Amino acid sequence: MTFAFAVLAGLALATVGTPGASATPTEWRPFHDTFDDVIEDFCDVPGLTVELEGVSEGRDRFVPRGADGLLHLQVQAQDTEAYTNRANGKSTTWVVERHGQELHVTDNGDGTLTYVVNGAGNGVLYAEDGTKLARQAGLFRYQIVYDYAGTLTDRSDDIKIGRPVILLQTGRQDDLCAAMVPALS
Repeated sequence: MTFAFAVLAGLALATVGTPGASATPTEWRPFHDTFDDVIEDFCDVPGLTVELEGVSEGRDRFVPRGADGLLHLQVQAQDTEAYTNRANGKSTTWVVERHGQELHVTDNGDGTLTYVVNGAGNGVLYAEDGTKLARQAGLFRYQIVYDYAGTLTDRSDDIKIGRPVILLQTGRQDDLCAAMVPALS
């Protein structure tokens, strides 16, 4: 799984306090989310520990579709992630412009929903000095399953089950690990 896909998959459905279903789309609403993590053995390199600090900002809205009125998310966003080697302080920055929407939401009849998400994006990896190290751009489609926690039209309590399954990925897909590891070493 590419870094861009991981970011897009993880954030495409990340919402809090989502509304219940209604007959009309919700208004576009802005969001600003920050996140951080420590990743050991980064890019499968033993002993390479990297600190990740990121921000995602943009806007989203929900559009009810189908006879059951299940909510379909639409997103426009920019994500910026800084990866810093904890041993030497060297860092890279990954910037992604993305937009996407849920194409299909299927009620599986067992308390889960399966989402098919389609999106497009452009990501650029930068070295500390601003040099472009790698790029990923194109279209992607993936499928992901959520437990809807007994509230079919309230997205705020949904729980992701498993990892996204890539259905389609096109365009330029530079190997980010191949570019990041030397820049962080």
